[in-house]
Amino acid sequence: MDLHNVKQQVEFILQNYPETRNDDKKLTAYVLKEFYNVESIDDICKPEIPCLESIRRCRQKLQEQGKYQGAERIKKRRTELKEVYKEFALTKE
Repeated sequence: MDLHNVKQQVEFILQNYPETRNDDKKLTAYVLKEFYNVESIDDICKPEIPCLESIRRCRQKLQEQGKYQGAERIKKRRTELKEVYKEFALTKE
């Protein structure tokens, strides 16, 4: 898998489908349909399909660079969740 290609694909979707800027599930679905012709859940196991987490991370990186910003409420919620996950990762349970 070429992450540079995935980043370009994510950027194309974010640029052309603004509704995907706030919703990683929608973004992932658009990327998989547009570039990989994924039609069923079984298709995502094919080796040519990028890791779904890579799609999210590419969106995150682009938005950190100030591109294709989501709604303010979504940015706030993502920041809150980042802290929750960080605290969870630091617990020793």
